[in-house]
Amino acid sequence: MDRSKENKFERPQVIKRVESSEGEIYLTQKHIDLINDKTRFQIIEGKTGSSKSIVGGIAAFHRIFKSSKEHNQFAIAAASIDTLERMVIDNKASFFNIYNKTCIYKSSGVGGARIEITTPTGIKKLYLVGYDNVSRYKKILGLTISGFIIEEAHIAPDGFISELFTRLYRNNSWLYATMNAGLPDQMVYTSYFNKARPHPKYEHTVPTYMMEELEKSKPDPNFRYWFFVFEDNPTMSDLQISELWGAHPVGSFEYNSKVLARRGYVEGLLYARLLEKVPEIRLETLNKITFSGIYIGIDIGKTDKTVFVMVGVPTNADRVYIIDSYEVRSKYEEQDYTEIIKQFDEFIKPYWTEFGAFINQVRIDRSNPLFVNQLRNNSKYRLSYQASRSDKIPIRITLKQQLLFQNRMIFTNTHGCAKLINNLKKVRSNGKDGHIDEDAPEIDYSDALDYALEPISFRLTTKKIENT
Repeated sequence: MDRSKENKFERPQVIKRVESSEGEIYLTQKHIDLINDKTRFQIIEGKTGSSKSIVGGIAAFHRIFKSSKEHNQFAIAAASIDTLERMVIDNKASFFNIYNKTCIYKSSGVGGARIEITTPTGIKKLYLVGYDNVSRYKKILGLTISGFIIEEAHIAPDGFISELFTRLYRNNSWLYATMNAGLPDQMVYTSYFNKARPHPKYEHTVPTYMMEELEKSKPDPNFRYWFFVFEDNPTMSDLQISELWGAHPVGSFEYNSKVLARRGYVEGLLYARLLEKVPEIRLETLNKITFSGIYIGIDIGKTDKTVFVMVGVPTNADRVYIIDSYEVRSKYEEQDYTEIIKQFDEFIKPYWTEFGAFINQVRIDRSNPLFVNQLRNNSKYRLSYQASRSDKIPIRITLKQQLLFQNRMIFTNTHGCAKLINNLKKVRSNGKDGHIDEDAPEIDYSDALDYALEPISFRLTTKKIENT
């Protein structure tokens, strides 16, 4: 069992039992210290089943219950209201059921789904919000909310997190955010949560690999960090903990995500596992490959960002080479794409001498026909510019997963390919057969790659592959 990168510490003893109609809830000194800590933003990360959501909910309930009369609106958010109902309303160990004499759940009515909490200073409303309902969370964030509870914060859209912190600072509000480990370069970490530092009493319980992540940002005394492990759950036996440590092979995706709770290993991601180790080729060796065609995909971002991806397929179509990608961040006037076209030409230029004769087609996001025409008429390079056919998303996902699984998607060592890989790792499943969009920048990269693969998708999927 490899525990070399996780700090050793004694298992905390249970020192308090909270009576509820559902039985007893056991609290350790660490739980009580978190409940009593009044740092404004509490960041609670760790392993599944480590009690972080239970104690975070209890701590938030105490703040709500003790709040002054004028503070009467609060919010709790997760992936969806269904998720919140499972985690809070149906969970016997949640604050809602521990303190059910003061809490009433109303699934509808004015304000929508909410928990009403009777306190010494009046009734407090705790609104339930799902990340999947943009119009609802915008309405709730528009209210004067005195405190937030965010479950699974690592899967919250960047837009939600940005708006949340605007309201937190504007309203002088507090936050309890719980999460399993997400991806290291997510905005929620790099812009906010990495500012947190552990309580001095529990700094030794934070694994070295997690402290290294936090130390990438300057500390902010408004943020407190807590890391919860299996041993922090008083209801988990030593035998259960031992079995969990041995449940997955050391170094596997499951071991890193479920046992160590390391960032970078996240469930629900469409390509992350397949991109752990990708075949790579040095850019300068591409001239040894006989290409039957090179294709460029262009996605026009929903904001002000556009992405180009260049791929090449050899004559036998046994694999596809991802040559480069480029991200345009340029504000432009409506109906004027001059700057994007200029940057497109600059993207093509270093490849033109070697590969210009092989560039068969440029496929462009069909949602913007005006750009297709402007690029066709104004680019220096006389290429075939076509609107994408926009295959259905499940078909596009399956193609990329198939190529990655078969080690048939080869990336060059360019900076653009590294950025493409990092963005593909972030693409999340919608729980069905598609991906979550929500204007996420990684979707712009994924779509641009899809458009580049469109003209050759049939050849790639019908090619018989042996010994891959």
